[in-house]
Amino acid sequence: MTVGNTGPGELFIIGFNGTQLDDSLKKYLNNIPSGGIILFSRNLVSFDQWRELASGLQELRLKAGNLPYIIAVDEEGGTVSRMPDDNFIFPGARALSQTGNTNTARTCANAIGQILSYTGSNLNLAPVLDVNINPMNPGIGIRSFGTTAEETARYSTEFIEGLRSAGIFSCAKHFPGKGDIVKDSHKTLPICSATKQELENIHLKPFIEAIRHQIPFIMTSHAVYPALSNDNLPATLSHEILTGLLRNKLGYNGLIISDDLEMGAMTECGEIHEIVYKSIMAGCDMVLICHDAKKQETAYKFVLEKYSDDLPFRNRCDESIRRVTEFKQNLKMQNSLFPEKVKETIRLAAEKSMKCPKNESLRIPLDENVKSGKILLAGTKFRSEIEVEMIGRTPYEITDFHNYLKKYIKNIDMVSWDINPAEFCADKIRKINFDEYSLIILCTNNAILYPNQKNIAETILDNYGEKTILMATKNPEDIYISARAKNIVLTFGYNKANIEAAGDFIIRGNLS
Repeated sequence: MTVGNTGPGELFIIGFNGTQLDDSLKKYLNNIPSGGIILFSRNLVSFDQWRELASGLQELRLKAGNLPYIIAVDEEGGTVSRMPDDNFIFPGARALSQTGNTNTARTCANAIGQILSYTGSNLNLAPVLDVNINPMNPGIGIRSFGTTAEETARYSTEFIEGLRSAGIFSCAKHFPGKGDIVKDSHKTLPICSATKQELENIHLKPFIEAIRHQIPFIMTSHAVYPALSNDNLPATLSHEILTGLLRNKLGYNGLIISDDLEMGAMTECGEIHEIVYKSIMAGCDMVLICHDAKKQETAYKFVLEKYSDDLPFRNRCDESIRRVTEFKQNLKMQNSLFPEKVKETIRLAAEKSMKCPKNESLRIPLDENVKSGKILLAGTKFRSEIEVEMIGRTPYEITDFHNYLKKYIKNIDMVSWDINPAEFCADKIRKINFDEYSLIILCTNNAILYPNQKNIAETILDNYGEKTILMATKNPEDIYISARAKNIVLTFGYNKANIEAAGDFIIRGNLS
């Protein structure tokens, strides 16, 4: 089956390097007529450049006589954002649920959608529907709306509706749920130990609710689910899970898209052409190959060959080509106006999301004596090694937070360390004279997952808990590092808005 110039290339969503549509990129994209493009931070310099790039991509596509591109972006907010300006990064999923108001999630998603519409993107690979029940999960954490199926479903459906109201399509991920795994699929292949009953009662429920809300895309998980299938394959490659469960049992009739097939989890399953073939046969309608041009070319050529001489594969491809082409009839043109009052929406959401579960030694807000004394900002750098797509810009960091605090505190020093500092670094930090400071603001970043970071935080809290404010900048489980933590602030993300809202709270107490 072909419609116009459509063919198996429609089943690919690919990424590329660069910020401009130059002649070499045009030639490459014409040679690989993929159905979609995914943009990363490496492609985006400003909102107007993003808009120009997307417009050029669509013009190239239409001139070739093809259907429009699906132009996708990962814009979850929080720790996974492609916004080219930190002032426009929204609080992430867990932060939004902490506001206690589902309308905040809808409002923020609508504003995100308006920005994406202005830039010419039409698909947001969000929201995350994983129920984060395991605090040792390295890849999800605060990307999830919550630790229960009900909370996750309630906020994610509002997020979906917010995007929809702005004309942007959403994608629920990562089916059938990655909330109870302890390995990061960017690096290796996880195995989900959840029972069938746990998967049905917890992890599948947000996806079932999203299907009820007519979610247009569902992204697959690169994890193995022994309780759901006997094939010992990750969900992305499992016919039992994608076709048997998602299509047939749950009745999903939208598009199934793979997570990036270049992740470490997938490299354990075969060469790129084999993985693409297996994922399509399992039930994927579109496959993501985000980085390597050679892998994209290899996979595309292999699919063309198999499409010609493998009838079962051709039939499977035709089924997906039909879904993709029908979906593209609903693609809309970009919005001509950048949304107003976005920064205010972000600020209010960040302020409402922040929590202060402990203030036992009454360090918050800072009194004038403490503020005029010597203060230390100490802690882990915000950005972690698992954020594999942080390329092309310098994101907001602990050094930026230090500069922000200096506006209000005359004498504030800073010391920082990596997310899992080497032992020699930990020894050096322990030799700091903490006694000379009247207050310590201690930032952690998932310390429970990193022994050396945890040891440093424990040492400071055990010895100086009374005059320390523990500021957990990512997962809230860091509150359990030490029983001596007397003053705690939870930010649920280290994007600029959340961190500075926490800073304002520490300095002056209740926020407006």
